[in-house]
Amino acid sequence: MHSYRSFLFFLVILITPLLHLRAQDQGTQILEAARRKLLSLGDFTASFRYEITTPAAKPVVSTGEISYKQGKYVLRLPDQVVYCDLNTIWIYLTSESQVHILPYSPANGPGIEGIVALYGGPGTVRYDGDAEWRGASFYKISITIHDSYSEYSQAYLWINKKTQMAERITLVNRKQSTTTYEFSDVRTNNGIEDSAFRLEPSRLTGVNVMDRR
Repeated sequence: MHSYRSFLFFLVILITPLLHLRAQDQGTQILEAARRKLLSLGDFTASFRYEITTPAAKPVVSTGEISYKQGKYVLRLPDQVVYCDLNTIWIYLTSESQVHILPYSPANGPGIEGIVALYGGPGTVRYDGDAEWRGASFYKISITIHDSYSEYSQAYLWINKKTQMAERITLVNRKQSTTTYEFSDVRTNNGIEDSAFRLEPSRLTGVNVMDRR
């Protein structure tokens, strides 16, 4: 009996790393397929809900819409609209009748680039099994982010098996606050013109413009 238990223990020690590597390989393959799908799209639009949870405060919940085309985007939130054409960022604070114009930089925007970068797997990628949600089947992918300069240490993606797009993304920062995005009504290849990602403040009335380029 002692020899049998020793053999089982040895077998567990042997197999566990192999299963872990298999989960990593499978996760990387799923994420790479999703990345290729995203790059193949002409554009997409979606509605989303996001929730920010911190250990010492009530959750913050809001909704919005996004239009995205090869790095360019328009982000519509209840109190602001953010335009980006990869040269300039316009932040239109609708409730304050202000437009802030900034040179393009991921640091100046709302973090869309960081979400898209997750498709590239910036760390250790692992497949965590399947899930059913909103009547669809999903792959669950976790990413341990190794970049010490990143605000986030962990990311979790639910990738729709049919569309190969992430419809739920959770980011965990180094203070254990979480931000979860849930996307719905995803529409692809809408033929959005590049001009849709630029704001012309001169067409707005009663708006204070702050140009910081």
